[in-house]
Amino acid sequence: MDAFELKLHKLTEPVVATEANCKGNGNTHMQDLTGRTAFITGAASGIGLGIATALSQAGVKVMLCDIEEEALTTAVEKLKLTNPDVDGVRADVSLKAEIKAAADATVSRYGRVHILVNNAGVAGGRGYGHWTDAGWDWVLGVNLMAVIWGIEIFGPLIEAHGEGGQIVSTASAFGLIAGGSPQYDVSKYGVVALSEGLRKALAPRRIGVSVLCPGVVRTQIVNFRRNVPRRFAGKIGSLPPTEGPVADAIKAFQHRTNNGIDPLYVGELVREAIENDWPYIFTDTEHEAMIDRRFAAIKQGFDRIRGRTPRR
Repeated sequence: MDAFELKLHKLTEPVVATEANCKGNGNTHMQDLTGRTAFITGAASGIGLGIATALSQAGVKVMLCDIEEEALTTAVEKLKLTNPDVDGVRADVSLKAEIKAAADATVSRYGRVHILVNNAGVAGGRGYGHWTDAGWDWVLGVNLMAVIWGIEIFGPLIEAHGEGGQIVSTASAFGLIAGGSPQYDVSKYGVVALSEGLRKALAPRRIGVSVLCPGVVRTQIVNFRRNVPRRFAGKIGSLPPTEGPVADAIKAFQHRTNNGIDPLYVGELVREAIENDWPYIFTDTEHEAMIDRRFAAIKQGFDRIRGRTPRR
């Protein structure tokens, strides 16, 4: 095996579903979060605010980042009532330069960063026959590229102080099973794959990696168009219908999110995951059977060709 093959073999060794990997990074340095610093995107509402609140309650210095300036100001003011080491920075995370500027602001404010939470996400884009290039660009930009850029920018900052840290990226249950939105599904599958791969790569650098795959949480995900940047205005696809099966499905999902899981409960799970270096963070078991069926179908695919000798 030459050097390239050896490297490829090591990179492609399984990194999931083993007992060792359930707490394999030796990440005991994160079990006391008091005084640590966290940077959280999409932090002005929903899951991001739940995570910010839970970490703030644990004595973490928290920099909230969001595209919605008014909501960000409100969230920061509220958290400051119980933790003065909370601040906020506005950024459109679909632009790499704005993430870099937010990182600079965080270092200027706190000096060090220990926890990165890539949480910002949108559910935009349309289905087959209706999607647009701009729709793909926006959803992948926020949901996937912002995660990649966040890790690229904040990873070295976490490494620099030598105290270790944790990276948490928000995917979805639909990062493990495909739902009805191709752009969303592709982006969330990408976040899962990125997190799984980096978990092993960053362990020697004392950085734990977790992926959050939430179910239906009480967020504003259905109202995603409120944050479409001007450069994408009118380009991400037509508005969904107001009547018919699609409209009924959207209304039903809106009802479910309105009565979804408490974002603070999710934040508390994330805090526990950071303290114990969980590879996967789930909010509930609703989609477990569907995920089991997916893996069973994959296993069936292998069974169909089992015993055959591939022609070389």
